[in-house]
Amino acid sequence: MSTPSPAGPAFVRGGLGMLLRPLRKDPAVARTVNMLAADLSALRRTTRRPGAWPAAAIERAYHDAYAAAGPWLGRARRLRDTTDSPADRARWDAWLTRLTPPERSGPQSFEGAWVLTGQARDMLMALLTALVPCRSVGSVAAEIETGIRSGTLPDGHRVSPGPLARRLSVPVEHVGLALADLAAHGLVEVQASGHATVTFQPGAGDGTGSGRQRPSAPARVRPLISSPSPPVSWGHQLETAAAVGRNPGPGPRHIMAR
Repeated sequence: MSTPSPAGPAFVRGGLGMLLRPLRKDPAVARTVNMLAADLSALRRTTRRPGAWPAAAIERAYHDAYAAAGPWLGRARRLRDTTDSPADRARWDAWLTRLTPPERSGPQSFEGAWVLTGQARDMLMALLTALVPCRSVGSVAAEIETGIRSGTLPDGHRVSPGPLARRLSVPVEHVGLALADLAAHGLVEVQASGHATVTFQPGAGDGTGSGRQRPSAPARVRPLISSPSPPVSWGHQLETAAAVGRNPGPGPRHIMAR
């Protein structure tokens, strides 16, 4: 765990920074925010290394990712064990699996180092977000489901995560995870953009009023938790690009609230 800068997490800006600001009046919370920010800064230095890396730099990048994430794995396990969302639990499981150092070191590569660094960054950002008190992912999913089953959100209605997150005063990630949970039950389809379309028809079909789901279009459903990399992870995008021979681009932009 890195030593926090006296200046604090200057790069944690935007909505997350505003939500964290009043919480930092609590010295314990402020210390946690600063330590997370310092570890994120260390990862940012790793991803700024240009060009092809020598073997020593690749080994160092793996070490830095494990070193930044390691002290926070216990907190991540507690969040995994207490979440009321299967999709949320799956992403914590994925991070814990990938960021726990293996007993024996395997093959290391430039792509693997960037992917691992991205996963460490995503987990630390999720830990920062978890410091903000708000309703759970499961309760967000329950509210959306109520709207769907009541017909307030009718079949074919497009659900946009951003506006819904603002209305419910929750991080946009909570809405994305809630939609993933609802998609698993056939109530929505989630597109690559993160938006969802309601696929449930209240009272249709059997006359019981229980409703039914439209046949889904699997190709259009976004695989939010289908790989070890977390949702919308730049690391997973790089891994996919490398697999098909594309240039994955310059890597993550300046670390800030998503």
